[in-house]
Amino acid sequence: NIGTTLLLFPLLPYFVKLIMTLTPGEDEAIIMKAKFLDARTVHTPAALFNAQREAVRMGNEALTMLEQSITAFLNSDLNLLERIDEREKIVNLLEKAIISYLAEANQHSMGESQARAITNLMHIVNDIERIGDHSMNITNLTIALDEGNQKISDDASADLLNMYEVVYKITNEAIQALLHNDVVKAKRLVAEDDLVDEMEKLYRANHVERVNAGLCSPDVGVLFLDTLSNLERIADHAVNIGEAVADIAFFKKNGAKNI
Repeated sequence: NIGTTLLLFPLLPYFVKLIMTLTPGEDEAIIMKAKFLDARTVHTPAALFNAQREAVRMGNEALTMLEQSITAFLNSDLNLLERIDEREKIVNLLEKAIISYLAEANQHSMGESQARAITNLMHIVNDIERIGDHSMNITNLTIALDEGNQKISDDASADLLNMYEVVYKITNEAIQALLHNDVVKAKRLVAEDDLVDEMEKLYRANHVERVNAGLCSPDVGVLFLDTLSNLERIADHAVNIGEAVADIAFFKKNGAKNI
């Protein structure tokens, strides 16, 4: 046995690599701290750039929360809830860290445009945190669905998936607009939010028809409507982010020269 072990030991790393290739798993580690908030630059113009990078990271975590929460709800997959809960913790942590960092940066003299950008970025961080909160609301609805041993109808699932895809697109575009300071993309979000509002009205009407026809349980229907409402609110917060990004870019271009 000792001889066999000594013989195979040098080959162990290759064996592990082979196993991981044949049966890949999900290797996911969430860094539970800020990555870009450098205290050495908090009193310099670079502070805003660092905070913006951290806000983008925070936004991507919230976006993943949205994706996983809807997947859990549609598939009654409670295994995803622990991952969503971990992401909520980092989103909340980053909100506090970024706000504190920006508040410190705001204590020092700066141009009007930079001060305005800091205020807008604080609002953006708050909207991202609210997106995470609404995703957590959806996970709570998933738990309620599971505890009632119930499942939404196929038609309701289709409506919910359609709305989610639009909301995800809007939220992702808001984060991308923040990353690239893309004013055109940011302003386009307003029209897309109107589409979400119309979808919510339509799918609520569809739900009433299903309940009246006896195709959907009223109890499950309440969970479905609450999920629609949370998606609509997420889109609202994404649009808020877009408006703040556009405002930051406008003041950078037209505001005080000493940004």
